[in-house]
Parts: sequence; C-alpha cells; structure tokens
Amino acid sequence: MKDIEFLYDDSHLEKQELEKIARQANKEPVKKDFNAVILRKFTLALINAVAKKQAKSAEIAKQEMQPKKQLLNEEIPHPELKKELEKPIEEKKIPVSPVEAPKPEFPMYDVIKNFEGKAMASVMIKEHTYFLKEQEVNDRDKELLKKLVEKLESRILKKPELVNDRNFMVRMVQKYCRKLKLQFSLDYFDKIRYYFVRNTIGYSLIDPLIQDSHVREIHFIGLHKPLKIAFNDEKDIETNIIIEDMQDVNKIIKKFFDKSRQKLTRDSNYIDNDVLGFQVKAFYDFTLKESKFDIKK
Repeated sequence: MKDIEFLYDDSHLEKQELEKIARQANKEPVKKDFNAVILRKFTLALINAVAKKQAKSAEIAKQEMQPKKQLLNEEIPHPELKKELEKPIEEKKIPVSPVEAPKPEFPMYDVIKNFEGKAMASVMIKEHTYFLKEQEVNDRDKELLKKLVEKLESRILKKPELVNDRNFMVRMVQKYCRKLKLQFSLDYFDKIRYYFVRNTIGYSLIDPLIQDSHVREIHFIGLHKPLKIAFNDEKDIETNIIIEDMQDVNKIIKKFFDKSRQKLTRDSNYIDNDVLGFQVKAFYDFTLKESKFDIKK
C-alpha cells in the first residue's frame, strides 16, 4: 500500500509522542498485565517500522545527490560500453574545401614622367592583363600633334636632346596652340610633349612597353588583337594595347630599321638583329597586309 502523504509534515510530533510512549513502554509494569505486555510489544514494533522508513528515505536522498555519471556506471554493467561513455566528447570539425588563394596583383607604378616627376604613363597588372594608362587625346590634340611633327620631326631626329629643353618645347607648343586657337596650359603642354616625344624619337604605341623594365618580350599577333608580352617571369600576358592600322605597325618596324642603321627596301624588308639592346625580328610589308614584329629585351 502506498504511504499517505500530507501537505503538512508533522512527523516530528509523531516522533516525540512515540519516544514518550517508548519510555513508558520500557518501564516494567508494576503488575504483570497481559494486555500491557501486548501493547508494549506493539509499540516497540511500530517504533522500529518508523525508524526503518526514515533510514530508507535518507538512503534514497543520498543516491539522488550522487553525480549522474556514477548512476550511469551503476546502471550499465558492460565494461566496453562503460569505456565508450567515459571517453571525452570530441568536437566535430566541419571539413572545409581548400580554396586557392588569389594571386596578389602587381601594384600600379609609373613608367614615364614629365619634368616635374608627374606620371605620364602608368601601368597596373590586373587579372593577368597589362593595363597601360595614358592621358586621352581628342581630335584637336591630334591636329596639334600632326602639325608639330610636320614642323619639328626632322630637326628633333637630328638633335634628340632638344625634347629635354623645356623652354624650347614650351615655345614650340605655345606657337602652334596660337595658330590652331587652342588654350595653352602647362598641364596641356605636358600631355602634348609626351605624345610628341613618343611618336618621334620613341617607338610610337609600344614606347611605354620598351621603356618598362619589367617587360621582357613584346609580340604583335595581328591587327585588332591585344599585344602580348612577357612580364618578369610571366609569359603570354595580354595588354590593353591594340593596333588597328597596319600603317602604325610599319611605323614601329621602320623605327627599328632606322635605329639599327639598316636600309629598308623592298628587297631588304626583314630584320633580325640586335637594336640598341633589343633582339628584334620584324617584317615590313609594303602591301600593308602581313607586317609583324617580335621583340626580346
């Protein structure tokens, strides 16, 4: 039978009463009375029952306070299973697929500067492409450059150091700006001088590539296609330089003939020679169809 539980615990009062009864029961009766003897034995049995119940309750409370791990060990008799439970729980790591680290981009740097050190041609390598940055020119700028080339090219080719005479160059640019009614400024002068030098004593469209010490090879693979270069140890790097007219290609090739002092004729229109430290292979096509060049520094 399940013990009856009360909302108010008065067991301590019962204990006091029982102890009082027990003391009375332990006394020897003055007169031996059969009923008194029976009552005494009953009382002692009742006290023992209460004592056992209290001891059992204390044992249950003690077990509940024991660590959970100990209870599990007592409930699982198999030693192998017990070992597995005692192993520390390992933190599961989510596998991460390796990702190839992006190659660092080559920082922007200057290739050609003006008299004051301002960049006129800068370069950045991005996404395996060589980006050359120059100032843009419009139709009026091209008109002025054409006039300067017509009037000054022969003189400059005979005496190239004149392009570094700032006063002389300023006077020439001012003069033809007035003739063409163009606004002159020192910033505008820097731009015009840059393109004039590039197209007269330089190598035209590829002049920045020639002057860039990081560029080891230059390959023309056809009109309307990006020039390809070897940049440091990297080969087959595309550039943003695209030649649209075969006359521009022939102009570049003729520069190498002139600088190598090799006469260009229809019978001698191929060059394979060292030109000012560059190994040049070029074919000048007078029909403007198959001109090509390869340059190695």
